[in-house]
Amino acid sequence: MSPSIDIIVVNWNSGDYLNNCIQSILDSECQGIEFKIIIVDNASSDDSMSNIPKLSNISIIRNSKNFGFAKACNQGLSYSKSQYILFLNPDTKLKRDTLIQCFELTEQNGDIDILGVKHLDDNGNTLPSCSRFPNLARIFYDITGLSKLFPDKFKPSTLMIDWDHNSSEYVDQVMGAFMFIRREIFTKIKHFDERFFVYFEDVDLSYRLNRIGGKVFYASNIEIYHKGGGTSNQVIDKRLYYLLSSRLMYGKIHFTKIHFFVLQILTLFLEPLTRLLSLLIKKEISKSKQLLRSYMYLYLDIFFGKKLNERPSIN
Repeated sequence: MSPSIDIIVVNWNSGDYLNNCIQSILDSECQGIEFKIIIVDNASSDDSMSNIPKLSNISIIRNSKNFGFAKACNQGLSYSKSQYILFLNPDTKLKRDTLIQCFELTEQNGDIDILGVKHLDDNGNTLPSCSRFPNLARIFYDITGLSKLFPDKFKPSTLMIDWDHNSSEYVDQVMGAFMFIRREIFTKIKHFDERFFVYFEDVDLSYRLNRIGGKVFYASNIEIYHKGGGTSNQVIDKRLYYLLSSRLMYGKIHFTKIHFFVLQILTLFLEPLTRLLSLLIKKEISKSKQLLRSYMYLYLDIFFGKKLNERPSIN
């Protein structure tokens, strides 16, 4: 049986990003490795799916609504049979040797369960893509701004902005925009938790892997291009809502009851004030409307049980 990789791409209104991403995969030098592309489209309303090549190694799942990232990834897995799976964001582009390098490194190192790579922006600058598992103290540092002012002393709660990402090493978690994972491991940890609509599903997955002794490795010598933000830049207010609600979900699942209670207090009452103060200091008060709208979504969710995807969009 030939070595194989299934590449799962979740799309939502990605425009030309998706086509560029798919083309970069097709241009890969795989040297005998078979690969299949599985695109899960979360009810896009743009024309991002219109120019997908009709090839035998490209499968498309079209959802009638936006089911979120975690569920869409799990849907893609149902079409997958390969020994390796790559979860890839549509706002990324592979280099020609990215896939073969990932395969060879993971084959040579049996203790690597999830592999991440260096992310580069359009100018070739390294983007932070590795994270620590969040705890209450680090979240407090983020909320109060201590992790931004003094990152060497007060470590950020997740994204490792205090590290240059220029060396290869084992880390807590690599960004879900590119996760190269052994199929047997993904099955063993029971896939992505679909309670996360978007954000923190990759943190949760890596944390559950860590609890059974699995390892995540970041390879600085393997590279991709990553736009960052991607389609979520179209809905900034909703993006913050989903980020905060997913962080609360993570705390509910993995924190002690007292730590989760404190996290709720910090998130719902202190953080909106510190975020607003930050906008004032940076003279970006025009963004306050989006900030307030994000917290309106969050309060409606927490206090009234009205999820954002259950209500019409607010113009």
